Amino acid sequence: MEYVADLHHSCMKYLFILLFLPIICFGQPKFPGDNKYPFNLKVLEELSAGLVGNDTIIPVGVSGKFQYINSHKKKVAIHQMFDEAYPLYFGYGLVQKDGLYGIIKSDGAYIVKPQFKSFELIQDLYIKFTKDQYFTFDGKMLYAEPYHGGEPVFPLLTKTKVGRKYQLVIRTYSATAINNINERKIGPAIDSVILIGYEYAIVRQKGKIGAIDTAGHSVIPFRYSECVISALGFALRKLDTWSYYYFNREVLFKSKFKPVYFGDNIFIYQYNGLYNYLNDRGKVILPRYYKWISESGRLGINQNDELVLLNNKHEEFVYYRKE
Repeated sequence: MEYVADLHHSCMKYLFILLFLPIICFGQPKFPGDNKYPFNLKVLEELSAGLVGNDTIIPVGVSGKFQYINSHKKKVAIHQMFDEAYPLYFGYGLVQKDGLYGIIKSDGAYIVKPQFKSFELIQDLYIKFTKDQYFTFDGKMLYAEPYHGGEPVFPLLTKTKVGRKYQLVIRTYSATAINNINERKIGPAIDSVILIGYEYAIVRQKGKIGAIDTAGHSVIPFRYSECVISALGFALRKLDTWSYYYFNREVLFKSKFKPVYFGDNIFIYQYNGLYNYLNDRGKVILPRYYKWISESGRLGINQNDELVLLNNKHEEFVYYRKE
């Protein structure tokens, strides 16, 4: 289960960054809720992220049922119809047949025959059917809850209040005793702290936004007036131009569009109340705008109020159309 460890490590890394946000200054496309859909929309959103890596076989709606097609060849891939069918994740698909849930492989064969009345998706990593029966995406049934451990992560930077202002503090821990802490103030007094990362902090000073590293040096000039922060990066505005950054402080591109959310090599923005996304060069990708787009960019609601899946060719396939 190496992929589980990798995912967990990545989650811990981004969790570390976001834990120390003193204010929330990023937004995400408003989730439309799942009360009007005859399936679990949140699970559909989470599992549709798997289409980033493999979008060949996807589920589509057919006369109130679901069927898997080859999105590249536009042909039926699995002829069986399901009451519910979710995108393949690591090659496995969660389905419902005659009111019971099971798991299929990409060729349509059952790896877990429909036998469970309910399920719960746990952190995108495994599916809990009962209190002692789990399916992990490495293709095995487990009879005890999988354990996902991780080493504790400690910040290098923090902040302290100095009168009406703040100052950054670099904090180090003893390798043998966590309670043995050394602190050292760095940099000038600042108005507020927007984000604290591994090696630098984004702060506001004299009304302008920039970044200071662990040595107290300015590493992003104080010339920006607005920021948007997401789990994978941030953007800063100067006049009408947004500079998009990953957390390594390198500018990816500049754009007139204000970001809503940073996904996996996509950057979702809103324009005239609708959503689209940019690639890592700042180019608008989708040929049309949507009322809502998921964080991964693979699930959306088009202007006909159809719930659609998007493949890597930016083609949409109707998953659900309200009759």
